Amino acid sequence: MTSPSYFLIGARAVGKTTVGKALAHRLGRAFHDTDELITSRAGLTIKEMVSRYGWDYFRDLEKRVLAEVTLMPAAVIATGGGAIMHRHQWQKIRHCGHLVIWLAAPVAVLRRRLADDGNTGAMRPSLTGGDAGDELAAVVAERTPLYSQTADLRVDVALLDTERIVADIVSYVLDKRRVH
Repeated sequence: MTSPSYFLIGARAVGKTTVGKALAHRLGRAFHDTDELITSRAGLTIKEMVSRYGWDYFRDLEKRVLAEVTLMPAAVIATGGGAIMHRHQWQKIRHCGHLVIWLAAPVAVLRRRLADDGNTGAMRPSLTGGDAGDELAAVVAERTPLYSQTADLRVDVALLDTERIVADIVSYVLDKRRVH
């Protein structure tokens, strides 16, 4: 088997892209962000895509991109917060031997990060049209069981800096290799 890829999952604004880039650099692997692949392919921001074509259109593209990155060996892949909803694709990802890492943080931390992120409007459109804070809490509550069931490793990122998060992941990977 080729070297497995590392898939980062978790809620909006948890740091998947930031951690993914640092992890890829540390491991000497390629880095891919599924949201960036989707927007590049569509030639639209996520907000524009959802506004013009709806969430179903975006989710369909997301599902196709997930299928493509599943075939990429030895990469670090940051997924969108809602990518976890494609359960069948995650079964394939796990079946291929890829490692799934759940970056977790309390809703209060995620709310603060969203408020501080200048890209939130273009990259993270509302899922429901409701209050962003209430929406975030509801979405995290809905998806947490899916993240938990899917992940090989859970890293609570709320109190850790990127360097420490990457070190924890690398330590886990090295320990896992020693066992196998």
